[in-house]
Amino acid sequence: MKSRLALPMRKVFRAFAVLLLLLTALPSAAVHPPRPGVMPPSFTLKTNAVAWAMAVTNIELEYQWHPRWSVVLPMSYSGWNYGSSHTKFCISSFAPEIRYWINLSDRDTYFWWYVGAHMGLKWYNFALGKSHDRYQDHDGDSPALGGGLDFGFRMPMRKGSPWGVEVGVGAGIYHTYSDIWQNGGCGELLRTQKKWRFGLDYVGVSVTYSIKTERRGK
Repeated sequence: MKSRLALPMRKVFRAFAVLLLLLTALPSAAVHPPRPGVMPPSFTLKTNAVAWAMAVTNIELEYQWHPRWSVVLPMSYSGWNYGSSHTKFCISSFAPEIRYWINLSDRDTYFWWYVGAHMGLKWYNFALGKSHDRYQDHDGDSPALGGGLDFGFRMPMRKGSPWGVEVGVGAGIYHTYSDIWQNGGCGELLRTQKKWRFGLDYVGVSVTYSIKTERRGK
């Protein structure tokens, strides 16, 4: 049986491929070559304080294999209510991303800006109180699927420290197939809805820890 998300998935993968090609087409020669002695390869572990403030557990692993390029594998999970069964933001998400990094500092400060393209796969079940409907991905197995662009920067907590702070924001477009329930007691199913949604899909203020696997230059 053909998947209900087969067509949206093909569209999203095509769009992501175009975004990836645009990013990889950015001419490295247009920026100054990287300074020796301060560049990756490196691994960076991160966790987003904004998500934690919403009681969403999260962790990210980033691998930077080139002075200008890195890949990020973020995961988030929340499976609990906010004080009552009528208020919740339950989510399980995976959003791989590729980034292009640009150093905007003339000094050896490790201050970096990035632009990125990401995909997103998000299971959800959320409600904003008894007076509002509850939205859940259809049958619990139809995650929102999409992707988008993001940008931000990273800087160390102090010069030379592996600890840092990363700030970023992203927006994307997602195809959703939702069951909409009456929010309260044994609420009945009101309707199902297929819809494309566009908006912010990431806001981050993260604590980071980087481990260099090799030091290039002298």
